[in-house]
Amino acid sequence: MKRLKNYNKLFILFIMIFCVSFLYSCFFTWFCGDEFWNYGFSYNISKGMVVYRDFNVMQTPLYFFLASIFIKIFGSHLYVMYLLNALITAFIMIYLFSLIKWKSLYLWPIIIFLTNPSYNYLCLLFLFIILYLINKKKDEDVIMGFLIGIIFLTKQSLGILLIPCLFYSKNKIKTFISFCIPFLFLSIYLIYNNAFYEFIDYSFLGLLDFNNNNKFFSIFTVIEFFVIVYLLFNLIKNRFKNKEYFYILMFQIIVYPIFEFYHFIISFIPVMYIFIKDKKSFYFNFVICFTIYFSFICYMSVNNPYINNDINSFFYMTRAIDTKYIEEENVIIGKYESKYDYNFYIMINAYFRKLYFNKDINEFDFLLNGNMGYNGDIKMIRKIDNICNKNSCVFFVEPNDFKGYTQLSKKIYYHVINNYQLVESNKYLDIYSN
Repeated sequence: MKRLKNYNKLFILFIMIFCVSFLYSCFFTWFCGDEFWNYGFSYNISKGMVVYRDFNVMQTPLYFFLASIFIKIFGSHLYVMYLLNALITAFIMIYLFSLIKWKSLYLWPIIIFLTNPSYNYLCLLFLFIILYLINKKKDEDVIMGFLIGIIFLTKQSLGILLIPCLFYSKNKIKTFISFCIPFLFLSIYLIYNNAFYEFIDYSFLGLLDFNNNNKFFSIFTVIEFFVIVYLLFNLIKNRFKNKEYFYILMFQIIVYPIFEFYHFIISFIPVMYIFIKDKKSFYFNFVICFTIYFSFICYMSVNNPYINNDINSFFYMTRAIDTKYIEEENVIIGKYESKYDYNFYIMINAYFRKLYFNKDINEFDFLLNGNMGYNGDIKMIRKIDNICNKNSCVFFVEPNDFKGYTQLSKKIYYHVINNYQLVESNKYLDIYSN
């Protein structure tokens, strides 16, 4: 009966968190470009396109496969992604509650209200499953190896978690084999669909370009340094006996190389968990958590472009999107599309536009540094030029997308404006053609 009451409590908790997370995502969070990119990748898979072969993605694809199943079931709507993310969030909370009971209340605001869930959240869920197994003394070699393999299929850089997994393993060969099983299934799928080379190029070789072009240092770089020192000090102090510290230390790779708010938050959640777990004083934890939340909220308030009236920054618009100018641009685009064989959208929100107007997505709609494979911008330029040497082409360019820090490839942008003819320039777009 006691166990049944606990299950009822967890079920009620799960439903409550799921509803809050889903409604908050739908109506109150900031609009983020990652949402439409992730939705676009998942939508493509749901329509039968093969990841890496038919469109470019840098991450390993487990999250997109899961989301594509939801799209198949519930339909082609962005809210489907919020359903999946709300489920992931609710499961994270359940595992947290199972680990530290009501002390998990300290972490709920940061998990539900201060982040934009995505494949990083799925990785966070798997991490808390690992921590749960460690605490329950159920971290068997095969199970742990398989879980790390699943995390690797969600975000390849987190394959580094295999280091503590093998370190604590009693049978390292068995652990490594279980780690390879998920990758084996993915490899069979990719080889069958002639996409394995592209997978290696985008997900591994492309990381070199991504690291070189997307290094972003901020105050969170400094904080992360002290976080790593804190974890490493405690790990050495306990002579590597505390498994949780080792896994959480390796999990910090998730913040590299983009040391900005959202990547940092994901890495910081398990750090807060272990800190709260270790410290027994209710008031001490309350003061620390309140200080952290207050600091984060102040940072978000200062750095939210919508609050600063930078509503031209489509990438960070709030959920209250004014699509009027998008539709006005589409009228201009419509005058040229049918006149040319190929249309190229040289802008950060190409995925959103095409999904909004129900147009097909292709590899030229995701021109972010490091997401096009090794030397991807050069290869993409060659592909574009080869197409345009044989066909008529038009380029729809948003110059504002290339001002300041941006992940969009400036090489492709400058190649287009320097090698193709300007046809029209207005307050929305610069249009080029061959």
